[in-house]
Amino acid sequence: MKTINLKIDQANYRLASKYLASEILNILEENKEITNIVSNGNICSILQDDLKYTLKRRDNSEIENMYSIGNFDDIELDVDVLQLWTDNKIYFKKNNDVIIILEVEDTENILI
Repeated sequence: MKTINLKIDQANYRLASKYLASEILNILEENKEITNIVSNGNICSILQDDLKYTLKRRDNSEIENMYSIGNFDDIELDVDVLQLWTDNKIYFKKNNDVIIILEVEDTENILI
């Protein structure tokens, strides 16, 4: 498993969210075997604002710890409801195995 640190220090939300999305796209391009992206509700909602996001309709009748909210660049995007809002880690998975962790450092709270 590989861990990557990403420091967010852009001037505003729009620039920071575009930077985050472009870094994720770079990881996906370099790692074609990734099947899922998992993170907290905060990070996933940021990715929903990007043009690469597509909505997935789902049946909300079951309560789960992790659920899919759509796709980001044709890769399934899942929210882990047990991951803290301030825990800005993004897990890139191949099937059920985490192969890359992207730790987003947002000390200025630009993405919140």
